[in-house]
Amino acid sequence: MGRGDLVFDVGANDGAFARRCVALGARVLAVEPQHSHLTDLAGIPGITPVIAAVGASQGFADLYISHNSKWSSLHPEWVTGHYGDPQPGTQRVEVLTLDALIGGFGVPDFLKIDTEGNEANVLRGMTYEVSALSFEYHGGAYPVKLDNDPVYDCVTMLPNYEFRAAQHESDWVTDWVSGDTLMSIMPRLTWGDVYARAVGP
Repeated sequence: MGRGDLVFDVGANDGAFARRCVALGARVLAVEPQHSHLTDLAGIPGITPVIAAVGASQGFADLYISHNSKWSSLHPEWVTGHYGDPQPGTQRVEVLTLDALIGGFGVPDFLKIDTEGNEANVLRGMTYEVSALSFEYHGGAYPVKLDNDPVYDCVTMLPNYEFRAAQHESDWVTDWVSGDTLMSIMPRLTWGDVYARAVGP
């Protein structure tokens, strides 16, 4: 990531990642559905806030609200899995696709996706190839189990990429590996980020 690069921060929350990118000289499109974070994202030079969720198709959807805003999600199991609450609060939010955002702002040099279990649906809304991206994962050792764990779908949708996993956001647990190798490791991991870079067909 360098000066002048365009970064899409999907699931920007309070903008901590976006501000780090701006400090490196990048331009950031910070996409976050929770209106409460608009004040965190607005007015910072280099950050363009978009108050919306990102998904496989455009429209509107229910955002399931956690008491910790970092865990709010479009994924219906996410909040109930963390807290055992069968009836979390909801907020109706606009949903955009990555293709729509790219059409309006350009192809990002780096795409970060942190959407609490909805990462695969975010990728389903993109037909462009970006050179580098990351997405949050919750591996087999993570205490919250999801039906249709999105990490496997994410890897499958990125056939021309190689991957590197960091556990707890900072501890590298793999070198650059194939998707098959990554998925064989995933059952032993808890949570963190998978980084992907395009390597061609």
